[in-house]
Amino acid sequence: WFGGTCLKYVLHSAVHLTPNSSKYPLCPPVTSEMLDALYSSLDASVSLHVCILACADSVFWGQGHLGEFLPTSQSHFSPKFFPTPSCLCSTSSSKSLMCHLPWTKVSKEKEENIFLERQLGPSDFISFLLAYFAARPEILMFPASSHLFSYSGGGGRLISLTKHKFLVVCNSVWVTQGLPHISGHSFHISGTTELLLHNMHSHIVKVMKCWSSDSFLHYWHNLEHITPLHAELLGPKISPLLAYTSQTQVV
Repeated sequence: WFGGTCLKYVLHSAVHLTPNSSKYPLCPPVTSEMLDALYSSLDASVSLHVCILACADSVFWGQGHLGEFLPTSQSHFSPKFFPTPSCLCSTSSSKSLMCHLPWTKVSKEKEENIFLERQLGPSDFISFLLAYFAARPEILMFPASSHLFSYSGGGGRLISLTKHKFLVVCNSVWVTQGLPHISGHSFHISGTTELLLHNMHSHIVKVMKCWSSDSFLHYWHNLEHITPLHAELLGPKISPLLAYTSQTQVV
């Protein structure tokens, strides 16, 4: 029963026999253009909006699950499950950061590190996060216990950003601009798709998010744009003799 061969065959068959009517359609992806829409619509002088922009960038470029960054309610926030300012550290590149996630959907309490690289344009997590901390220094007063994504509630009080609040604000911007209404699931694979659209090798993308399998290959969005980056206008085919000679030299 516990991982037996017969059980695996049964589960495998059940997946293949599942009718299409019982399958959920793929979630629409969040795109970099949608992030730009947030930047142009939200007010950077409003504490809540600054917090939402910083969170949207980190979840998107970090290929994260929204539930790994934001609690379902303010009372559910705990440093044991969600990132705090102390979870951020520099990488070998002084321009980028690494964020330690104390709990993830896949590894649970085994913890993971995600990489947040500096980007061009307005959707740059690093420069915006520094501005976010400069405007909200109270978040850094308790770096090991404060939620990384908190906003001012007045009187020096910090309020933890929740998934519901985040999605309500984001969707209010996107729907008014004719963009799709999204759920929290849309962020995870969207960052992966964006990196692939920038011609980053899939193996590097996989390692960056600690994908434990190739399951993410089934969730690529914009495959019609990703495929030409790797398969269009191919160069001359290597002759079998040249390929054999190259392998021999390497060995």
